[in-house]
Amino acid sequence: MAQPSRAREAEPAGLPRAVRRLLLAGRGREPVSPLPAGSTRLGRAPGARMNPRHPSPRRRASALASLAALLVASPASAQTFQRVLGTSGVERATWAAAPTTGGFVLVGEASNGTLLAALGADGSVAWARALQGTAAARIVVEPNAIVLAADSNVPGDPNGLTWTRVDLLGGLVAARGYPGTAAPQDGHGPALARSAGGYLLGGARALAPSIPLSPEVVVLDLGGHVLAVRNYDDLRYGGTTRGEFSDVAFAGSDALVAGSTAVDGELTTRDTLVARLAGDGDPIWARSFGTAGAEDRALGLELCANGEVAVCGADGSVAGGGAFVLRLDGAGQLAWRVELPGFAASCSIEERADGALFIAGASGGHAALALLDAQGALVWARAYPAGAAGVGAVVVPLADGGAFLAGTIASTSGGGGDVLALRTDPLGRVGCADVDLALAAVSAPRAAANVPLVLQEEQAEHPRATEGVTHELVEASACALQRVRATCAGDGTLATPCPCGNSGAAGRGCANSVEPAGAALAWSGDPAADSLTLDASGLPALASAGVLFFQGDALDADGVVFGDGVRCASGALVRIGAKAAPGGVASYPAAGDPALSTRGGVQPGSGELRGYQAYYRNAAAAFCPPATFNATNALRVLW
Repeated sequence: MAQPSRAREAEPAGLPRAVRRLLLAGRGREPVSPLPAGSTRLGRAPGARMNPRHPSPRRRASALASLAALLVASPASAQTFQRVLGTSGVERATWAAAPTTGGFVLVGEASNGTLLAALGADGSVAWARALQGTAAARIVVEPNAIVLAADSNVPGDPNGLTWTRVDLLGGLVAARGYPGTAAPQDGHGPALARSAGGYLLGGARALAPSIPLSPEVVVLDLGGHVLAVRNYDDLRYGGTTRGEFSDVAFAGSDALVAGSTAVDGELTTRDTLVARLAGDGDPIWARSFGTAGAEDRALGLELCANGEVAVCGADGSVAGGGAFVLRLDGAGQLAWRVELPGFAASCSIEERADGALFIAGASGGHAALALLDAQGALVWARAYPAGAAGVGAVVVPLADGGAFLAGTIASTSGGGGDVLALRTDPLGRVGCADVDLALAAVSAPRAAANVPLVLQEEQAEHPRATEGVTHELVEASACALQRVRATCAGDGTLATPCPCGNSGAAGRGCANSVEPAGAALAWSGDPAADSLTLDASGLPALASAGVLFFQGDALDADGVVFGDGVRCASGALVRIGAKAAPGGVASYPAAGDPALSTRGGVQPGSGELRGYQAYYRNAAAAFCPPATFNATNALRVLW
């Protein structure tokens, strides 16, 4: 990757000494900066150590090498996207997978049955089908087929599941049905897992009209034929269990299940139930977690790479609603539990390659995604407004550290619902309508109660034909990918105000001595085409090189005071170039300058995020003393 140029430029005369030193950083001179204490100096990578009094060339070279290594080590992210897909009818996504051949397969519910669709790597629709006789579903993608487990929507059979195998273009191969076994009542179809020998469906069974649902699994061979149907009563309640299995996974020959069971003495509310079942169905251990009087039920389960179990679900004990995440060791002992107030409808949990956990759900009425580290600390949370209320149903971790999120938004056409599909970078960004969420993961350990489950067993198989038809799934809207976005305005909207009450006009930097509206940083060109140009205006007229364009590999959403202005470009800062500002305007690059990507050491198309700002001399002693420099607004650039 190209390194920032060290070409000598005209020394910016007339500036305060501290600012001149900042402009001269990276030219073999002392990189002293007027940045606030704790900030990273320009031209230095985070963690690169340097003696501020005697910076040897070797140490400077080491710092630049560290920065270069950091940039080279950042994997190029695939293209992010956000799309809304639907028709005038009802479509909603309930599950998804990423085949090894590329792209995505999502499944859900349509007006005329189960919706099954294949998307390209950019989110475009390759094909879509509706499978009649079924409803909400989950899927497993195999090398030569797609297997679905779904609700039955056949009249007269409200409690029934279906198993369907289709080819990789959605053509029907085989279909079977199992009346009497209900899907979990979370709206996302029966739980589904595959082992080398067959499949496991999870749901619930109504044992009798007067008895609430009990958790149940259906064991199938590779052809979808029933090997066993096993349901479980919680002996604490004398056969009056109210519960279900919402997610299942294989751990070798054992099965892990998560769902809910009744709260002691309160059949109207439920506790989370997590259990490990032996190959014959006998419980090895079973645990419940919850609070009397509050609904607390698991919706998603993940077998982690180290053998531990992560579970997410809906936490009714959190005021206003929220989600919980808990982690158990292989013996079912609680390692930690956190609550996410304000993050509701937690439906899917998946482990990223680095051990962090993705959680899909909703927040503030919009589809949302959160990332927790392996110890339960919240790393980030994002919401994805798409013009209507929505929920994220399932998350799929991707090889580049990002995620594919599928869910539903309320249809703007009045049809009842459309599919929301988006692909993020490793920080949860899609490059258009993503919003940072001010959430926190609150540690909330709860003692686990051992649950005495008893196994009941029966055999059943009821084949049912299922017809596949073409479904006219089309793209209703797609967000315009905003590769460049203005931010960090000194107009009073930031948490950090302009230092002298010198707010500028909307979207611009803090006011300066010649422009009450403040200086503005705009752009032309396109980062993807490596033609991006930074354009500053509203500056004092400076014949000398008194304006510096600089880059940060992070953005501080609140900003910090910086001279007479506010700086948001942060992290490892890189000096792009100093320019004169005749007439109060300046641009980078100008004719003969290296490209912005070259100076910043960033690769177009990489998906990496950078922040840009310009600061400039404003030597009017009476204006906002004692500082004599100011800054424009910032630009957020997705390369």
